[in-house]
Amino acid sequence: MSVLSTPPEKKGMGLRLALIRKTLGFTQNKMAISLGISHRAYTNYERGEREMPAGFLLRLMKTHKYDPVWVMNGSGDEPQLVTFRKFDPDLMSDVYCLIDELLQKGKKQLPAKDFIAAANLAYEICADEGGINSKKVATIMKFAA
Repeated sequence: MSVLSTPPEKKGMGLRLALIRKTLGFTQNKMAISLGISHRAYTNYERGEREMPAGFLLRLMKTHKYDPVWVMNGSGDEPQLVTFRKFDPDLMSDVYCLIDELLQKGKKQLPAKDFIAAANLAYEICADEGGINSKKVATIMKFAA
């Protein structure tokens, strides 16, 4: 896929991923290894040639503590770290229900592992925003399903 055909949102996510990598002082190969993926897959994400799945963003958050919301749509040249908060079971329940509703509406299914990764990422985003953000959850599901 040429750079000209890369959608701007994927390119922006890739640029933010590169900023994280450079902040860590990693090469692309070292970053790929740290995230448990191939060098080729990682470079495709960084170039915006492949969509970053929810599981990848969750792994980036857990491994390097960078905010997946910032990776998806952040602004500025400074990568944002995840802020940890108290778990809200009601919010998680609402996120699960919304994801289930979106999957049913789109007549799609996800393997349990992918569903959990998408739900965890959606929860983090909604918790940062103080409640359900249906639009952002739908965006996550677009990448996950």
